Amino acid sequence: ASYRENSQQVFHAYRQKMMEFKPGDLVEIVGNVHEDELPVERIGLLIKKGAYNDTFIVQFMNGYESQYHSMFFAKIEKNKKTT
Repeated sequence: ASYRENSQQVFHAYRQKMMEFKPGDLVEIVGNVHEDELPVERIGLLIKKGAYNDTFIVQFMNGYESQYHSMFFAKIEKNKKTT
């Protein structure tokens, strides 16, 4: 992805900040974030609030946990079942 696309993703994620995040939310880490342990799919569960304002501890499927600012979150909405 280009720098411009990454910047747009970060901006979009920051706009979504208007929706409050809370422990138990499923999120995708967006933007130009790199950590060797971060899984390719970049999807994790918010475990608890972090040590700083607007940060959360995120746990990924591979068991890795790290703290991120909410500006790097894109909330993954649950699929609504239709009957």
